[in-house]
Amino acid sequence: TQLSGSLPTEIGKMTELSVIDVQRSLMYGTIPSQIGELTLLRDLLLSQNNFQGTIPSEIGHLTQLSRLFLYQTKLTGTIPSEIGKLQLAVDVLLDSNGCSGTLPSELGMLSSVRRMFFFETRISGTIPTEIGNCVQLRELELNSNNIGGPLPSEIGQLTNVEQLLIHSNGMNQTLPTEIGLMANLQRMRLFSAQLTGTLPSELGNCTDLIFLDVGGNMMTGAIPSQIGQLTSMTALHLYSNDFSGTVPLELANLPLLADVQLGNTWVTGNLDPILCTRSRNSLPARISFASECAEDTTVNALPRTTCSCCDWCCGGA
Repeated sequence: TQLSGSLPTEIGKMTELSVIDVQRSLMYGTIPSQIGELTLLRDLLLSQNNFQGTIPSEIGHLTQLSRLFLYQTKLTGTIPSEIGKLQLAVDVLLDSNGCSGTLPSELGMLSSVRRMFFFETRISGTIPTEIGNCVQLRELELNSNNIGGPLPSEIGQLTNVEQLLIHSNGMNQTLPTEIGLMANLQRMRLFSAQLTGTLPSELGNCTDLIFLDVGGNMMTGAIPSQIGQLTSMTALHLYSNDFSGTVPLELANLPLLADVQLGNTWVTGNLDPILCTRSRNSLPARISFASECAEDTTVNALPRTTCSCCDWCCGGA
């Protein structure tokens, strides 16, 4: 049975509470400031409800909190700086709501946080450099916002991060070389973030990387040969950029690579010696390659790339 109604202000008198879990219910109204009186609370799980109003600053009194779930609500207003007092918090999930303003620098005080989700909100401004202090982070998801400015070089201090999603923003800056310090990175999605500059060769140090997507940006230069060091990679999406040069032969060192998207770039080359010469036993079941692989004699036509063993080419042509 789904709960309905609002959180009463009297909830502040239940000082022995350790868990509030009303997820996936029909709750509405505001989060009462009296919630801050529940100083023994470990879990505050209010997600997937119709809560409105702002996040009360009194939430900073919940210093024993481990999990804060406020995602998929109708909350608005800014993220209170007092959130930085939740130094035992492991999961801070505040995505998919109407929160706005900037990410407070106090987020860098969350020394225990492993998952930090602020995607699909109205947050703007820049990513605070203090984010580099959250050294226990495993997943950082800030995608689908109005975030601009640079990806701070301090991101390289997050050596435990496995998933970095900052796509669909307006950063309009280059990728810092320090991103190569993120030794445990497995999935990085930075598409449609208005990134410029080149793809750092230091990415070759992220040897656990499985999925890399920087499509739909304004990046330039050649594909660095160091990409060939990413032997766990299965998908490489570089489409819709101004990359140029030839496909690096070092991609042949990636035995699991099965999805290459180079469409709408200036990259040339033949992927046969890269993807098609692997033994039949080592070939993935399906190899997808999207690029300009048909002859085009029109003015300013994009260059041609080829792949004879690929199942999907030129958007299915």
